[in-house]
Amino acid sequence: MKAMKRIEIILPEGETDDLIDALGKETQISGYTLIPSVSGRGDRGATVHGLGQLDNSYLLIATEPENLSSVVEAIRPFLKQFGGICIVSDAQRVLD
Repeated sequence: MKAMKRIEIILPEGETDDLIDALGKETQISGYTLIPSVSGRGDRGATVHGLGQLDNSYLLIATEPENLSSVVEAIRPFLKQFGGICIVSDAQRVLD
């Protein structure tokens, strides 16, 4: 197994493509998983899906620990401007 950092981001769906573009340009991230139209409850209350651009998306990224700082710095402006949440945790990648 290989030590990784797991980055989970909830962001308004209309901003997800721009975040993915920024991550591609400013970091060494080459892959991600995107789940559109997620719902839940947070400090701003409940969110529901089915509202189009007002929906939230879930973005999952796994990266090497040495890339974490640049990834977080690319995400931070989006969180500041549009809200959302980013959670970073330790993970283990199963190798073939």
